[in-house]
Amino acid sequence: NKAANGGGVYGASLSSMDFQNSVFTANTAIDGAGVWNGGTMNLYTSDIYANTATSGAGAFNTSDLLLQNVTVSGNAVQGSGGGIYNTALLTLVNDTINQNRADTNNNGSEDGGGIYLDSSGNNYHLYINNTIVTDNYKGAVGTVANDIYKNSGIFPVSSNNHNLIGDNNIPNFVGSDLLGANSSGVVPVIQDNGGGTLTHALLLAP
Repeated sequence: NKAANGGGVYGASLSSMDFQNSVFTANTAIDGAGVWNGGTMNLYTSDIYANTATSGAGAFNTSDLLLQNVTVSGNAVQGSGGGIYNTALLTLVNDTINQNRADTNNNGSEDGGGIYLDSSGNNYHLYINNTIVTDNYKGAVGTVANDIYKNSGIFPVSSNNHNLIGDNNIPNFVGSDLLGANSSGVVPVIQDNGGGTLTHALLLAP
């Protein structure tokens, strides 16, 4: 699918949408190729992968977005927010955000291969719990780590523990979070590992 905003699904202002066991893939848009949310949107046990956009290839959120047991993988943007571009309230629970890419036009000024946090919106906050954000990159090729990036403004982040986070410029994580992870924690290929959706299998410690 192809659209200006929301190639997979477009959630207008004041809308309320719930999705479960859903797949958003191979969509293109300017913003939010997989999903674009301006209302209240909840995604459960779903996949957002292989979407392309200018900003927020996986998801672009300007209001209230919950992802729970969701895999965001293999999305790519010319601008910022390969996996997710967020200007508002974003809640991540039991998610994997892996192998997404920002700044594919190599202009050097874009960030947030995994997640880009933009404080220009209203009521912005990131709540994150038991979530993996690793192996996301900046640039068309190569492995310049760029997992979570916030712009120069203040962006509140609340960790509810047990997150595995790679490269980031966020100071608000807690002791049970693993930061600057050398290991991605997951197999880099999204595939059928059992269950209703595609996932990245966990890497087991030797």
